[in-house]
Amino acid sequence: MLAPDGPDGGGAAPAAPPRPARPPRGAGNGPVPDRHGAQVLAGEADQIALNGIDRWIGGVHLRGHHVPWRWDDGTETIIGVPGET
Repeated sequence: MLAPDGPDGGGAAPAAPPRPARPPRGAGNGPVPDRHGAQVLAGEADQIALNGIDRWIGGVHLRGHHVPWRWDDGTETIIGVPGET
């Protein structure tokens, strides 16, 4: 028979098994964009044309896949997209 341990006389809870170590974040082990994502990141495709949008910015409702307006972070305004208007 084992002797009770711990302040209340009960046995100590068994230790949980150690978690496997995670690899450090960095190049080669993060999210990888698919073909369309890579095209959007390279400026070769338009994310809204591919996925659509349904968002209000101020009094402008942007929705659908062919939206002639985008938010410009640099000027913090809505701008027209060449070829979409």
